[in-house]
Amino acid sequence: MPAYRPLDRRLTAPIPAPPPPPANCSYQGQPAVCVLDGLLSIIQWQGVRERANADRATSATVTNQGTE
Repeated sequence: MPAYRPLDRRLTAPIPAPPPPPANCSYQGQPAVCVLDGLLSIIQWQGVRERANADRATSATVTNQGTE
């Protein structure tokens, strides 16, 4: 007997990786992504996204969507 009502799949589907950071710097007069900003953004977003996707996977399992 299920203990929880199934969640909408939009709430349990994995979140895709974010797009790369915008080009806010310049190199030889051309727009470019600042290396430090890009690296920090990628690391921060990956951690947040991984935690959110783990929560979504748990929610899917608890609501019995992971076994369908």
